Amino acid sequence: MANFRMPESFVTPEEGKGDPMPVLKTSVKPTPARVTGIGFFDRWHNQTGVTPNVFELQTVLKIEWM
Repeated sequence: MANFRMPESFVTPEEGKGDPMPVLKTSVKPTPARVTGIGFFDRWHNQTGVTPNVFELQTVLKIEWM
């Protein structure tokens, strides 16, 4: 194991404590982008972070930073 303390965003909380999944915390300023890829409407199967219409973008073919 590394000899340094892991960033808080990389640490999974103990069972029953905190959020059910680690939250990504970043200091990178949000940047507008256009993402091109292959999209499809999936079905609801208890995934996390799902959009209301269950739309997914797989595979990302291009990212254009605006």
